[in-house]
Formats: sequence, C-alpha cells, structure tokens
Amino acid sequence: MTADGVSLYVTSIDGEAPRQLATMLAYPDWVDWYCYGDSVAYIEGSGREAQSNKRLSIMPVNRPDLAVTVTPEGYVDRDPAWSPEGAFIAVSRAKSAPEISQPEEWPSSAIWLAQPDGSGARRISDGDGTPGYSDCHPWWAGSGRSLMWVRVQGEKASIWQSGADGENIGQIFDELDIPQSYYGAYKWDEVVAWYPGGFYHPLPFPGNQVRDVRAIGDSFILVEKGTSGDHDFYLDHPSFNGMKHIVYFIETAKFKEYKDGELVFTARGGSDTGNYQFPYLLTYNPDTEELRREEPFLPLNEQEDIAFGKDGWKQILTNIEIQESAVVFDFEAAPGEVLAGGSRLPYTTVRYNEQSSDLVFSFLNVEPADSLKEKTIIESPGSQYVKEIRLEQLTGSPGDAQNPAQPPVVKIRIVLTGTPLYKAEASFAKESIYAANSCTVRFQ
Repeated sequence: MTADGVSLYVTSIDGEAPRQLATMLAYPDWVDWYCYGDSVAYIEGSGREAQSNKRLSIMPVNRPDLAVTVTPEGYVDRDPAWSPEGAFIAVSRAKSAPEISQPEEWPSSAIWLAQPDGSGARRISDGDGTPGYSDCHPWWAGSGRSLMWVRVQGEKASIWQSGADGENIGQIFDELDIPQSYYGAYKWDEVVAWYPGGFYHPLPFPGNQVRDVRAIGDSFILVEKGTSGDHDFYLDHPSFNGMKHIVYFIETAKFKEYKDGELVFTARGGSDTGNYQFPYLLTYNPDTEELRREEPFLPLNEQEDIAFGKDGWKQILTNIEIQESAVVFDFEAAPGEVLAGGSRLPYTTVRYNEQSSDLVFSFLNVEPADSLKEKTIIESPGSQYVKEIRLEQLTGSPGDAQNPAQPPVVKIRIVLTGTPLYKAEASFAKESIYAANSCTVRFQ
C-alpha cells in the first residue's frame, strides 16, 4: 500500500532511465533539495508510522556512493530543511517508538542541526522529555539568519525561533491551529507560511515574485525575482538609494558564492531564446558596480548538471575530429527540417563517470550520419587528453496516448587520459544562419 511507502526516484532529461534512491512515505516535506547543488535530503523508511524506521539520508545524486545516513541508531527523523547557504540541515528528531500508537505517549522530539556529511550534529531546541511534546517542521527565515519551528504541547501549538547558531530561543506566536495528523505526520503548510521580509528598501516589483532572499557579507541582502522561468537578482544595502538590479534574466543565472567582497553567479545565457551556452561565471563587485564575465574550464567532478544548446529541429552529426587538446563535433540540419530560430547547437547534457573516467555528451534530437553509424569506437593515438571516443545511438520513439515521444539521442563517451579541465564552445558557419555548426570540447 502507498500509505506504507513509495519509491523515491531521480531522473534526468537526457534520456537516462529513472534511478531509484529509496523507499519513503509520500510527504513532500520529507524531501528537500540543496538549491545550489545536486544533493538531496530525504526521510527514508517504510511503514506509515512516523515514530519508527524513519532515517535522514543525504545523497549527491550524481555520486550515490557518497550518500550518508545521519539518524543515530534508536532514533527517528522527519521534516528536513536545508539552510539557504547549504551548511546545515535542520531536522525534527525523537527516540524511536514502534510500539506506541497514542500521540500523548509518543517520545518528545527536538530540533537538531547536522552538516551535509552527517557530522557535527547538535540539538537546538530542548525537547524536554515530556511524552507528546514535539518540536517539528523546522524552516529557515531571514536569509538563513533565523531558524523557525512548530512546538506542539498536547492540544496547543506555537511557533518558536532561534538564531542560526541555536542561540536566543524564544516563542514568537501562540495559539497555532494543529492540522490533522496521519500516524504522526502533520501537514503544517495548511496552517502556516512565512514571508521572508527584512529589506532596507521597498521591492521594485510585486512581492509575490520574490523567489529567494539571502543575507550576503556585511549587511547585503540578495533578492531573487522569479517570473515565468526568468530570474533577476537585486542587491539591497543600507547605503543604497534603493535596490540595485545587478543580474538580468537574460543571463539565466543562479547565485554561487560570496567571495573576497564580490558576488559570484553561474550563468548560461539564452533566457530570451532558450539557446543556452556552456556555463560561465558572472562576478559582481558592489564597490565598482561592475559585472564581469569569465568562461572557466570546469573540473570533471563539478557537482552540477551541465546542459546547453536548444531543442528544436532535428540535426545530423556529420563528423567527429580529435585534435591534440580538443574534440570537435560537426552538425547540420536534417533533410526536410523546417528551419527556424537561426544557428544553434542541439540540446546537450554532460555527465562525468569517475569510475570509467569518461565524459558523456548526450546530443538530443540528433542522429549520426551514415559515415558514422558503423564507427562505434574512434581511437585517438595522438591526443594527450583523449584515449578514445565511443558513439552510441538511442533511436527514440514516436510516443502514443500513454507515453510521450522520445527524440533520438547520440551519446558520445570521451574516454579520458587523466583528469583534465574542460569546456565546450559553439561556432557557426558564416555563410548562413542555418548552415553547419560545431561543438568544440577543449581540455587543459
């Protein structure tokens, strides 16, 4: 029965089959993604009771071998909440009680913080040991400067707050309604929601467009605006005359880090056309108000999914050329395609397999030319970075009433020598915006 557990899967858009992570209960609040990486925190364990067999696990989805289970033996966890900066995960923890069915007899729960690798776990709220006393449903507010949670005592509930370090604990709201529970799990989002607030200047856009707010450096507040898939970033500070619009939606950016007094974003462009680029960095200096662009070579184990190009008309992979420090893929439009939108690379995803030391480029809606269909392996005796290239064709399917159509995919496995840095560049023929184009993968 689904009440006793469902399978948690992770999938991708490059044609790979969904991958099962765990068995858990079907509560959205029990899964939380780290918003600037590929790690996910979730409460695993079967059985409908929240008081037994519920463990907090943290997994980098591209490195399942690094998954950790944080919950100590003899305890249960629920309601994971990742801090905005990713340094901690808050969770509600109690002693396991598989034989107790009455809520007033359940062991008390407290709020705990743990680092993503499972280390440094410490209790934040007191959890006084009284049966039926529960601190649960933690969430972060004030750009991660405050930790909030719900406290249930019998038939009463209230909201409590502490600093991110667990200090200065106090009650901020009393007489909160208690939603109906199901075997110890509550849907608190039915009765409480939190507005981040805390700006120095008025928002220059409607408040319902705020997607994220975070404290940055010395008194800066970074506000992310989100509308219809577009994302803009505004910076606020007491010394400003108003919020500054520092990164525009056309960059398709996300915040990466605050380093040496500057804000660093990863970006991929293409927001007005969807024709995305290989990731690049944007660095904003609040003192000079300068936004710099840098196109770095990435380490192979960069822990984020790389995708660029644009899905659209079908293309043919016509040639693969291995150079001393690069691999060049040439494309042209498939015969009979209705061309629109100008030059583009096919939608492309990149994955690195550390065990086999290969870099996998998946080109969507692409078929190999006849001259390449028999070349499943291309050796590279002269390159200092590339040992060989393996080509695989996924034919796709037309789809039906129950299943969506799947475009053909060409997978290119670049078997590497060593662990070089890499980046991908696009180039287009000058004769026509619809002429052949290339994707060059460079190494160093």
